[in-house]
Amino acid sequence: PPLIFYSAELKHYACDVAFAIFFIWSAFRILYSSNQIYTLVFGVLGLFSLVFSYSSIFILAGGWIVLAAVSLSKKQYERLRYLLILGWLWACLFCALYIFELSQISGSSALNKMWNNAFLPSDGTMMKKIEWGIYSFLNFFKYMFGPGINYVAMVVFFVGCLKMLKESKDKFLILIIPLIICFAAAMLRKYPFYERFLLFLLPCVYICVAQGLEFILIKTKNIVIFILLCSLILIRPMGTSLESFVKGYFREEMRPVMTHLKENLKPTDVFYMNDQAAFAFYYYLGALS
Repeated sequence: PPLIFYSAELKHYACDVAFAIFFIWSAFRILYSSNQIYTLVFGVLGLFSLVFSYSSIFILAGGWIVLAAVSLSKKQYERLRYLLILGWLWACLFCALYIFELSQISGSSALNKMWNNAFLPSDGTMMKKIEWGIYSFLNFFKYMFGPGINYVAMVVFFVGCLKMLKESKDKFLILIIPLIICFAAAMLRKYPFYERFLLFLLPCVYICVAQGLEFILIKTKNIVIFILLCSLILIRPMGTSLESFVKGYFREEMRPVMTHLKENLKPTDVFYMNDQAAFAFYYYLGALS
């Protein structure tokens, strides 16, 4: 449900998952192909994506680090040269975006206060900081799979990580480095480690979870356990999607409220507005005039 909801918004995270899937697929293809066209497409779309999806920098950085290291170790100097040029272009574009736009956002005291819990606490004991890290990671899986189920999903995720690490370290690093960089950015209070800002990590996590499920099926040879695990992990997203399909999906539906106020509000009336509706209310405030 979050993937459907946020992809329909005109926000920078609307394209996050689409770009992440393409970059992961491209990086996997580049690993085992001598055709430089994949590298060029990867680079050109990388430039395009930075404008429309700020989080693309994490996926691009993860893929670039692995591909550059593999090219260097295999002495693929032509590809390495392409990657160095692309990396330089990406860095220049991202610096320009940061100077003219992102620095203004990061300097907003209101936004920093709003997402304060999504950053590593700047004060407190080391234990408090460790607790924040554990809670943030658990909350990340809770957002994707639902309460309670997130523990099972985390176990399967780590099983899948071990499987991928054993079978293909390069692919594993392409998937895991963006998560590490993103978490490090949250520790430096540069990027919130919270829900919709982490949508771009969902493909990385889902691939590892799928690998974990496959490993469990191969090792146990028990189709019943495999089906039960799949059902448990999918029950929340499937259930919520089915409910939304039947009843409709409503969230902060402020437009009909504003229409009602416009038609019926009198100068002497007083109404209460929940603070959760404040942003949507002020967005549509012009509808009352």
